[in-house]
Amino acid sequence: MMWQLTEPSYLWILIVLPGAFWFVFRHGQGNGAVYPPTGNLPRLPRSLRHLATDIARIVFLTGIALLMVAMAGPQTRDIRVTERSEAIAIQMVVDVSGSMAGLDFASPETIHATPGSTRLDIAKKSFSEFVRRRPHDAIGLITFGGYAVSRVPLTFDHELLQRMIDDVHIPGSEYDHAGYLRRPEEQMTAIGDALALACARLENTEIVSRIVVFLSDGESNFGIVEPDDAIQLAKSMGIRVYTIAVGSDDKVPFLQHQPDGRTVILRMFVGLDTDLLQRIADTKGGRYFHADDAEGLEQAMAAIDAMETTVTEKQVVEHRAEKLHWPLTLGLLLLIGSISVRCGLDGRLI
Repeated sequence: MMWQLTEPSYLWILIVLPGAFWFVFRHGQGNGAVYPPTGNLPRLPRSLRHLATDIARIVFLTGIALLMVAMAGPQTRDIRVTERSEAIAIQMVVDVSGSMAGLDFASPETIHATPGSTRLDIAKKSFSEFVRRRPHDAIGLITFGGYAVSRVPLTFDHELLQRMIDDVHIPGSEYDHAGYLRRPEEQMTAIGDALALACARLENTEIVSRIVVFLSDGESNFGIVEPDDAIQLAKSMGIRVYTIAVGSDDKVPFLQHQPDGRTVILRMFVGLDTDLLQRIADTKGGRYFHADDAEGLEQAMAAIDAMETTVTEKQVVEHRAEKLHWPLTLGLLLLIGSISVRCGLDGRLI
């Protein structure tokens, strides 16, 4: 809130007030005969009548000053800025199959340090940064291996979403007594199921612009929904899909813990169906990216962020309130009071 004057030129009249004070008090001095020097005579105390007269003059001139301030038109101005955002509904889909434990995105210095070095660790950092740059959008999270799981529905609560991203991990590999995986389907890749679930989560939103950011490093080898059926579903719903293929053509290093407690690096090929991810992106004006290192993944996420801009409008609301009634009312009261006192004392106005 700001104070301002609509007619500040009226304040120039206040310049004459010092002269008015001098005139009033000078004019109020009584006439008398000239006597010899009276410095040695005792001073008589001022009477209440004289004191009341002086106060009445001061109050009168103060009332005049307040009237001048009222004529200047004091008012308050309250400016409020409101923002209206046309949000985008974004469903992030992240592969958490066993191949996301690959260490090909790690630097040679950190390849033996498991925390923060896997493909999934790098992907989580990129997705977290992407969320941080989209404060006005509704964003959801789906993870998939052999099964697609909706971790977070579309939400504007990005603090909750960030916590859930941090909690994403690759399902543990548990073996039976014969050395076989207890739940091998968790290490598989159900691309069709994941895309279909992302479309389902975007179906009932009232937000017009809807996109999917789909990250995978494998081949579709499991699931109920065929990838082509999921592609047709996304196309029929008008959903743009941005796909990111993660991984390189070389053998991928993996960290493996031996029964004797040793940790070794194994290298193996990981299948990557780039053609399928390309077809998914081509359905409704999306785009395909291939990231074979951490920098490439960052560039892909930055490109998606730049292409999907959120429209934000600012509306300025200005409210003005006149405040002249305060100095006007007080000034009139002071004038009336001072004139009444002077008239009651000696019949004068000032």
